[in-house]
Amino acid sequence: MQKAWRIIAVLTLALSIAAIAVCLVLGSCPKMIETAAGGSIPMKCHWTMRVCTMLAAFTALMGALQLFVKEKGAKVISAASTVTAAVCVLLTCSNIVIGVCGKEGMLCRTTTLWVRIIMVALIVVELVGVYITTRVKHPSRMF
Repeated sequence: MQKAWRIIAVLTLALSIAAIAVCLVLGSCPKMIETAAGGSIPMKCHWTMRVCTMLAAFTALMGALQLFVKEKGAKVISAASTVTAAVCVLLTCSNIVIGVCGKEGMLCRTTTLWVRIIMVALIVVELVGVYITTRVKHPSRMF
């Protein structure tokens, strides 16, 4: 079981680093929005990528910590924290929290698609890890 948990931790770390890389490499739309006062501000997808990068860094930290966790309760708490952060990324990428640009062909739409795929995979990995950690082995009964 300890070996399986290490695999879960390494997968968590790898998926988190992949999400950070996608956010940093692909990023958001490069255009700025002109304000009525004549200034320019970044589009909302810029802030979405910032939040997603920060939350992905948190999940990477949790993945690194999971490599050293030995107690069952601590494993479940770290997995729950990682799943919560991944759900926050999914909500941030949708228009529920911040969102992205409305046009279909924009760069931020591609970036958030990849981030969503990675975060869903991360959630599945963590749920499998919780299942492996908390399952109870029943002794065989002889009748």
